[in-house]
Amino acid sequence: MATRRAMATHNFGADPIIVAYGMGVDSTAMLIGLRDRKVRIGLILFADTGSEKPETMAYLPVIQAWLVF
Repeated sequence: MATRRAMATHNFGADPIIVAYGMGVDSTAMLIGLRDRKVRIGLILFADTGSEKPETMAYLPVIQAWLVF
């Protein structure tokens, strides 16, 4: 039986990984986990619905700078 890591690597294949990012705790943890596993993300999408809290929007440049790796 394949290990969980081997299965995850196999499932990614050569297709680009596209992430829908909500800028919350869970999606931020997901980005950290992907980075720690050296998974290359092809595209990260964030939709500003116009109702985001000011603190959330203030965090956007912080996470954008962190994502440059």
